[in-house]
Amino acid sequence: MKLKFTYFAVCTFAVLLISCGEDPIVVDRGEGYFPLKSGSILEYRVDSIIFDDAGAGNKLDTFSAFVRERVLDKIFDLEGDSVFRIQREHRLLTDDPWQVTDIWTASIDRIEANRVEENQRLVKMEFPLYQKRKWNPTKYMNTLIQIPVGTEIINMFSFWRGVVISIHLPEQIGEFAFDSVMTCHQANDDNELERRFVLEKYAKGLGLVFRADTIVDSRCERISDFEPCRGMNWMQKGEKGYIMRMELINHN
Repeated sequence: MKLKFTYFAVCTFAVLLISCGEDPIVVDRGEGYFPLKSGSILEYRVDSIIFDDAGAGNKLDTFSAFVRERVLDKIFDLEGDSVFRIQREHRLLTDDPWQVTDIWTASIDRIEANRVEENQRLVKMEFPLYQKRKWNPTKYMNTLIQIPVGTEIINMFSFWRGVVISIHLPEQIGEFAFDSVMTCHQANDDNELERRFVLEKYAKGLGLVFRADTIVDSRCERISDFEPCRGMNWMQKGEKGYIMRMELINHN
């Protein structure tokens, strides 16, 4: 009887470990990559290039600045959901005073983590997190909305698809060495006429520590001619949009 019981227990345990084609068994669901705590502060350096189609040819404007995000209090939004307010501040130089530019919100539950940025609700993660986990970042949005970038407008949120690239890995980002980082794409699509790329890195217990965007439309889309742009890089064929790199430089 003792031998049979041991065999049965081992087999039962083995069955519990085997995925039946669904999500794998995850002990750490990943909520720690999206912490929300009143008083937390994250400061970033942001470098960007704005594409602006001009009469004499394409114009590229380069900008550098600093952005600080301060998590304020928890409130209830218009739908009655509990969210945290995030105060965003901006300055051009390290000696400049911080200027408040926006109040965004963020929330997290057992299903997903959300941020409302410029009145657009984005799903940043869906839980549990694991490698190759997929989600729809724009499921609460009208993806046809036109967003102003410089003097142009662009359909920024087309072709966004979230996926975890790697998770629970140590990584050096800037001056910081993190024990556990999750890297994901919010978008990664290139059809030669439009490039939609958003890569984010989150450190466990801290939040977003790195982001890189390339949101650019080619001039060939406007003239409805694909051939002139075939094989050209986006710095050459980009007509409107932006390229951005944001990296954590300080936190409390």
